Order: sequence, then C-alpha cells, then structure tokens
Amino acid sequence: MIIMYEAQETMAYEFMSQAFSLYEDEISDSRAQLAAITLIISTFQQMKCFSEENHDPLRTQCALAAAKLLKKPDQCQGVLTVSHLFWSAYTSADTTKPIRDSKKVLDCLKKALKIANQCMDATVQVQLFNQILNSYVLFYEDGNDLITIEMINELVTRIQTDLSALEGGMEVAQISGLYDRTVDHIKLKKAESPTGKYAKFSIE
Repeated sequence: MIIMYEAQETMAYEFMSQAFSLYEDEISDSRAQLAAITLIISTFQQMKCFSEENHDPLRTQCALAAAKLLKKPDQCQGVLTVSHLFWSAYTSADTTKPIRDSKKVLDCLKKALKIANQCMDATVQVQLFNQILNSYVLFYEDGNDLITIEMINELVTRIQTDLSALEGGMEVAQISGLYDRTVDHIKLKKAESPTGKYAKFSIE
C-alpha cells in the first residue's frame, strides 16, 4: 500500500536534487560515476510520488547526466538505463500503470547505438552492441510498437559480422556466448510461435 502525505513530492524532489548535486560535485572517478548515476536512475524509476510536471525534468536530468559520462561505453550503458524511465517508471497521476513512451525509448536506443559506433575498441563496441540488442529485444517483447523485427535483424547481422572479425580470446568468447544466448532466446520464441512476433527473424 502506498501512503501519500502532504509535501511528499516536495521532499522527494529535494532528495533527488541533493543526489544530483552530490553526484556532480563529489564524484570524479568514471567507474564511480557510472555506478552512482545508475543508482540514481534506478531509485527514481521506483518512485511514484512525482507529477508529470516534476517527473519530466528529472527524466531529462538523468538523460543529460548519462550522456555526459566520461567514457563512451559508460555513456552507452547510462543511456540504456535511462530508456527504462520512459517505459517502466510511474507518475502520481497513475501509480498502477507505468509510463509508456515508445518514441523516447527508441530515441534512447538509437542514441546508445550512435555512441557505441563512436567507440574505437572493436571488442568493446561489439559488447555494447550486444547490450543494445538485449534492450531492443526486451522492449520489443514488452510491446513497444516502434521497435521492429527488422531493427533487431539489422543489429544481429552487425554483431555477427563484427564478431567474426575479432581475434579469439576469453573476452571475445564471453561476448560471443552472451550473444548466442540472446539469439537462442529469439529462436525459441520463434519456434514456439512461428507466425508470431519473431516470424521474420532472419536467423534460422
């Protein structure tokens, strides 16, 4: 049961503001920054006391902070985390139904792809592509109608091509294993429903 009380939103907003102030003023290490902004975003996602008037600028602040992380891989992961604020966060207007902003989610995923493409390390780039693929699959299965199987197919093809160009090693093997599990999941879904969402998945 959620118990609402007067000034709850004001106090919560101050809590979030102080969290951002501490993040910006006190944390300089890149790894610590990623951990902190992930925690801030995840905490905010669970809060249900904000009106849309206050929720929107806080979402924007989270997105800006994620995009300004020092390292490109961290930026990519941060933006992927922010995407959930536009899909599974709540406002006080309805604490039973989460926000469902398909366009904003897709914008976040496209931005994550753009950032990943800017990474110079080929192994890190493929690792990020795989994380982005998992996000595409998650939102696709959860009903985001702006995400299409064609987008997923395109990303799968890109990952396959890039993986084949990497030299072997434990890290590459781990990335390949994670990718294979994602593809196996999609294949299983396709086999369970040959005419369903994954009917046009390009890999048999």
